[in-house]
Amino acid sequence: MRLANILIIFTVALINCWMYRMFPSNTIVALLLILEGILLYLTTVYQKGKILKFTIFVFFILLSGNLLINQFDKGIFTISNLESERIRARQEYYAPELGKIYRNKVGLFYFNNLRLYFSKISYNLFSHIDIQQLFSLNKIFEYNKMPLFFAPVFIIGFLYFLINLPKTVVTYLFLAMIVSSLTSFNSRIGTPLLMPFINLCIAFGLMKLIQLGKIKNFKSK
Repeated sequence: MRLANILIIFTVALINCWMYRMFPSNTIVALLLILEGILLYLTTVYQKGKILKFTIFVFFILLSGNLLINQFDKGIFTISNLESERIRARQEYYAPELGKIYRNKVGLFYFNNLRLYFSKISYNLFSHIDIQQLFSLNKIFEYNKMPLFFAPVFIIGFLYFLINLPKTVVTYLFLAMIVSSLTSFNSRIGTPLLMPFINLCIAFGLMKLIQLGKIKNFKSK
């Protein structure tokens, strides 16, 4: 059964539109992403597997390094003249509206020095986890997006992890979101670091549906 589940994860990864487009240009990264998804699944089976967790961590560092080298958002830590003007305009607006909340040293430091950076980072993050960027919501098949019929099984798998909260998978997702927030979203390659988790959710959704079908067939007999 575990071998069958691994085959499901492998198949989901192969038919993932971003994964098969990645193979010709960056085969090693594509293979690492597929292996990362399989290893994450194995940690839900062998929860005390230290070698598994270490390997996942090593693969994550390699994949993160590759992503940051190629897609790091240099605009996060630079402020353009237009953005400076917007900060000054915002000061004139927030000062009377927020009063002491804005005028104290902490408020001024946040709004003048940190808010713009946090806004850019959060924009990158939500671009990577935006379901409309991942799934074709208007058409069954759409270029650079996964087919709509993957969305329900993804939700089933995501709810499974949300309820059970396997530590290694949750830790991977958290770290992947942090690194992804420092990179700009590229529709051509999607969201690489989150792909193992997305593939795993889709695969787990399929596994649960298969299990449910078997139970129904058994009861009908």
